[in-house]
Amino acid sequence: MTAENRPPVGDKQDKGQAVQEMFASIAPRYDLLNRVLSLGVDRGWRRAAAAEALAHSPRRVLDVATGTGDFAIELKERAPQVEIVGSDFVPQMLDLARQKAGAKQLSIRFEEGDALRLPYPDASFDAVTCAFGFRNFADYTQGLAEMWRVLTPGGRLVLLEFPPLRRDCSGPSSGCTSSMCCRASGHWSAATRARTPICPRASSRFPNPSGWRK
Repeated sequence: MTAENRPPVGDKQDKGQAVQEMFASIAPRYDLLNRVLSLGVDRGWRRAAAAEALAHSPRRVLDVATGTGDFAIELKERAPQVEIVGSDFVPQMLDLARQKAGAKQLSIRFEEGDALRLPYPDASFDAVTCAFGFRNFADYTQGLAEMWRVLTPGGRLVLLEFPPLRRDCSGPSSGCTSSMCCRASGHWSAATRARTPICPRASSRFPNPSGWRK
């Protein structure tokens, strides 16, 4: 894929349709891609993030950009009594999420929604989570503002994401590793080959978490 026809990545760019089309095309292989891109450590990351999200015993949790539902399922398995809602703007991803939750006999609401315009009232969730989706938001500030808006006072926001790419090619989320994994995974199908190069480019523009601290 040439630079001219790659989906745009980076803060405050209109990339919603491009990202939606990309994830629709790779939906059946999305879970495998996460295994490859993280060198298999994403499962452990999810467990740790889920523990953080549930630390204050929330009653309702919203998982934004839920994808195929892995994180929403992790939350529900850990806290069956908690109401879990998974939101995503890719219907193909939500179809797979519902199938996976159904196979485990878990009651999770999976609903279509735009992360930059969440279809929920203010202060309606005790915790909000987002796993491996925030980097693809068109507007990081707006995405954070929406998640903050739907949180109850004292609620908890947990973001799980690949960190900004490093230059030394060390670690599972380094620039070299991510780029090579994205290119390798592209050989699995024509749709994936054409579109997965967005992954390292999105991570390269992901804001450094240290800059969020006040």
